[in-house]
Amino acid sequence: MKTIPAKLIITIMALASFSIMLLAAETVKRISDFNGPGEWTAYQWNKAQGKIESAPEFPQELKGKGDKENSLGVKISWPGGEGMRFFSIVQAKPEALSFKPAKAGLWVKGSGSNRYVELHFLANGQEKDANGKPYKIGLGQMNYTDWRKVEAAIPPDWPQPLTIKTLTFHDWNLPQAVEDTIYVTRLELKAE
Repeated sequence: MKTIPAKLIITIMALASFSIMLLAAETVKRISDFNGPGEWTAYQWNKAQGKIESAPEFPQELKGKGDKENSLGVKISWPGGEGMRFFSIVQAKPEALSFKPAKAGLWVKGSGSNRYVELHFLANGQEKDANGKPYKIGLGQMNYTDWRKVEAAIPPDWPQPLTIKTLTFHDWNLPQAVEDTIYVTRLELKAE
């Protein structure tokens, strides 16, 4: 009976381990860090007043990693009690994604005002599916005042390619008027 050399066994095991790690690794693509001047603008049909500007706020967990340590400050005046209001920001130059995303992630510093954040898409150029349902994912209620990474799955059955349409903040008809400042950075998508 022939024996297999130990070096060959170790090499095969190392290659197998490396292959498994590659298969298990998720490819994360940063879409925006919100640092480029004019990269994002206020949506022209917003139903709440607001403005956006670069801000020095940045998550402690991300500091010292060689990236710009700024965020985008989103200041919104919610009127309260006047029906659902929203404030959206759009990319100045939106492009269709060259990959199929499975999950979206965004770092958000909420203001504790209980407003919500969503990411809206165009799916193969369309805003809504055949039933009139918009292509959007909810990233949660901003009932916190610290930095948090919020994530949500992107439905795998959406038509491709996807294009990010807006990052939207809304109040779902909350009754109280609020002057709100929210900070966002690191919009990332995980490829399928």
